[in-house]
Amino acid sequence: MITDCLQKEAAKRPTAAELLKHPFFKKAKDKKYLQQTLIAIGPSLETRVQKASRRQPGASGRLHRKETGWVWSSEDEDGDDSSDSDSDVKPMNTLVSAGSSGSDHESSESEPPPVNLVLRMRNAKRELNDIRFEFAVGKDSAEGIASELVGAGLVDGKDITPISQNLQKLIDQRHAVKVVTFQLNSSIGSNETPDDKALIGFAQISITD
Repeated sequence: MITDCLQKEAAKRPTAAELLKHPFFKKAKDKKYLQQTLIAIGPSLETRVQKASRRQPGASGRLHRKETGWVWSSEDEDGDDSSDSDSDVKPMNTLVSAGSSGSDHESSESEPPPVNLVLRMRNAKRELNDIRFEFAVGKDSAEGIASELVGAGLVDGKDITPISQNLQKLIDQRHAVKVVTFQLNSSIGSNETPDDKALIGFAQISITD
């Protein structure tokens, strides 16, 4: 059914009337069936995050937003044209909308330009990690971006709330405030002490030019 619905050519995609004749919907007698088929049988969010983390264990690279979801490509595939003066910062991940990058981005007069952001925090290996992404004001939501970061295995699920709250705070005050540093909910190592300067147990979101 999904394959039929994702046919690239519109003429080949089934109509709503044709889809209602599909065996999937014929068996879908009630809401409970759909819940069991689409949710209960599928992998949990935690499982998906763990798989994503195994695929990209802090490696540098870029996440591209496609119509069908997020696609990961490593620096080896993209080419590394980034540099960072902070020697303690190891991997860099970039979250960008497909078809837009830097000066190539076109926006209509009625839409504000996207806000370029960097989320700096320590990864599972305790290395400082820069996650770069764009925020389209009026289109993106802070909670949605935070969820995407978790789904990509770049952020601990426990940190969705503080990241989304502070991302929204920065977006709302972007003309006056350029950086916010905040505490995370995820645990730190037993031999570590929370430190907002070294970003141990803390994270930082900043606006870049």
